[in-house]
Amino acid sequence: MERRGPSGLVSRGCPSAGLSKLGSAGKANATEMKSFRETLQGPAGKVIAGVVVVVGLASAYASYRAGGPSLADQSLRRTFVDAETGQPFPVTLTPDMVVPVKSPFTGRDTGVEPELCYWTADGQPKDVPDPVLLNANHIPPLPGPTFCPVCHRLVIGHNPRALPGMKPPITEADYKAQEH
Repeated sequence: MERRGPSGLVSRGCPSAGLSKLGSAGKANATEMKSFRETLQGPAGKVIAGVVVVVGLASAYASYRAGGPSLADQSLRRTFVDAETGQPFPVTLTPDMVVPVKSPFTGRDTGVEPELCYWTADGQPKDVPDPVLLNANHIPPLPGPTFCPVCHRLVIGHNPRALPGMKPPITEADYKAQEH
């Protein structure tokens, strides 16, 4: 005979065989809970509650003093590039925004999000990227691969972020040397 007790445990044979073991564990847990409850109601509990309140208030104050935009606000601020002029400009995304966006340089919808290049000319990673307009996104589109105008390294769609120890992309000079 197989039965499930209130905890979902299966008891085989005698219906109360598995439940009697559970009952002793339940009594131990009840004793531990009672002891814990008594601790919280005593002087130690008041100290613990005080520490929790102080840490919470300190965290709230630090968040308030840090000021600045929230991560959500920061994620809405992007750099776009005018597809005709190649000039970068800041954009704050909105839910109803359509890309390409209006460019302050042309006054027309020629603003697109660039790829970001995180490399230096000597092949080292850097923290502040350079916005790069892919050749395919130029108006009119340009032929061939795109190279960063700052470091002269290959930039691709969904360009990966540079990391220490990572092999840098090919330079424009090396790419052209391979063609001949």
